[in-house]
Amino acid sequence: MTKPLELVQASPVTNNIYVGDSLDLKAYVMPASVSQAVSWSVDQPDLVSVTEDGNKLRVTALQRGVVKVTATSKENPSLSKVFTINISRNDFKTNVPDLKAVSGKWYVDGESLYNQNTSANDYYMGGQKIPFPEYNLDVDLKYQRLD
Repeated sequence: MTKPLELVQASPVTNNIYVGDSLDLKAYVMPASVSQAVSWSVDQPDLVSVTEDGNKLRVTALQRGVVKVTATSKENPSLSKVFTINISRNDFKTNVPDLKAVSGKWYVDGESLYNQNTSANDYYMGGQKIPFPEYNLDVDLKYQRLD
């Protein structure tokens, strides 16, 4: 008889989402011929709502914070995988329509825009051209190292 050997994630183990957003976490027991039954646990249940569907867990962010979600093999509880979900609020306001990250690891938390990358080639871009040829859009960003 084959026994469970490993629990592997089919989703990133570290995730960043905003309050109100959802994501699916998936985990599988290896080898595939053994029971795929997985149990899920959440260390901060007041920050998220969850819907369990076998080896998939739908997580919806309710409040700002950090949540650890653990998937555990029901057949062999010594096999588990921990997922970390960083939940931020997106209250960032700008007058640049369709502002989106084009390069780098930008994220919004509250009313501030942050960049986790250390490259000088990170930039944001708006999706709308300025309708006045005599004007040029210039954005002043303040870089600050957070330790």
